[in-house]
Amino acid sequence: MASKIWRKFLKAHGNSRLFFVSNTEPGNITYTKYSLIQNNPYIQFLNSSRPCLRRFSSFNFQVGCSSTLSVRSKSRIQSLSFGQNLQYGVQRYCTNTAGYEEFQDKVKQLLSKSPTGTKEKLDEQLAVLQILCQHKAGTVTSADVTEAAKNINGDTLYELALVVYTLQEQVGEDTIEFWVPLFRLASLAGNQDAKYTYAQMLRLGTGVDPDPLEAAKLFRDLADDGHPYAQFALAGMYYHGIGMEKDFESAFDLYEKSSKNGVDIAFSMLGNMYLNGHAVEQNYKLALQFFQQGAKKGDPTAELSLAHCYSYGKGVTQDLTKAFEYHLSAAEKGHPIALYNTGTQYFAGKGVEISMEKAAQYFEKAADLGFELAQINLGNMYYNGLGVERDWNRAKELYRQAAPTNQNAASLLKEVEEEERKLREQKPEE
Repeated sequence: MASKIWRKFLKAHGNSRLFFVSNTEPGNITYTKYSLIQNNPYIQFLNSSRPCLRRFSSFNFQVGCSSTLSVRSKSRIQSLSFGQNLQYGVQRYCTNTAGYEEFQDKVKQLLSKSPTGTKEKLDEQLAVLQILCQHKAGTVTSADVTEAAKNINGDTLYELALVVYTLQEQVGEDTIEFWVPLFRLASLAGNQDAKYTYAQMLRLGTGVDPDPLEAAKLFRDLADDGHPYAQFALAGMYYHGIGMEKDFESAFDLYEKSSKNGVDIAFSMLGNMYLNGHAVEQNYKLALQFFQQGAKKGDPTAELSLAHCYSYGKGVTQDLTKAFEYHLSAAEKGHPIALYNTGTQYFAGKGVEISMEKAAQYFEKAADLGFELAQINLGNMYYNGLGVERDWNRAKELYRQAAPTNQNAASLLKEVEEEERKLREQKPEE
């Protein structure tokens, strides 16, 4: 029914580029760039085609294991920030005395808000920061930095690392040359959260050369000590065979431990393993139960997984309206995939009344978060004037955002630029 409505809509608006909606379910795809997690999704396509290849696609993702670099800590200092942006990068602060004092003052302001702060602790932190600036300027060696930090408590170094990490947006990407060594130093000094974060850096190659073997070793040490997020991260490495052979049994065991230790997204991965029959016998009902446990805890990933089950009738009677409700709930939590999927359901009229305007709104939100499929779909809508005012410049902008990693977007960008060129070359009618 939705497809018929869609065709009538296009015909009524005189659009010669027809879109046809169909559902297929291809194999797994792994994404590492969206939100806090690396996905091992089941994907529902709502493909459409037209002669010029401008197509709308809908992915229903069921999300999997962790690939986050994000800092997991009980420290309240992560939420602190400045109201006024700094105007210069770290290089200025390290080579100019006045600039360095400004940078030091900003760091000091944050550190002074720490509930565990003392003058002695603050002096130690600022001394380490100063020698890191000197190292960046080339006046001291790495050995000097290590020597200066060797007698400082790991928690003290970790807190400093967190503060510098929060300054990325205000100071610039140069801060990576500070917080990477700080997390490493805090890790060596025994702080477990720093060790976890540094392991993620090694796994992802953030600020350091990627070293999944060393990352796995650090995660394993932490997991043995009961670190829940390390258990979850190591499970993901076993599940995907990152730095080791795939081992679904070990992955399942670690996901189970992390779920019991408070990692809500682990319920989704346990459900995912039952859904696929990895390390356990395939059982849609049990998968659904794990997804429901995660959803009750407010995990948007679990809600996405439930939406997948209701979309395809896995463990439940197929119910597209229910699938939409779960997508919408996860979207309201700001999850880019859920925002995108909600847009596609509005676009296709599946489980909800068709609405080009609302589809565009949700694609816009997902596109703003860097979700390339939303960028393409929204670009298509601006190209055709569906749910938005027709705007080829905006369409090109969106295609351009997705083009570096999506060949379809690159082709669409080239196509619309060629169409514009031909229009410019046409002589006005006499």
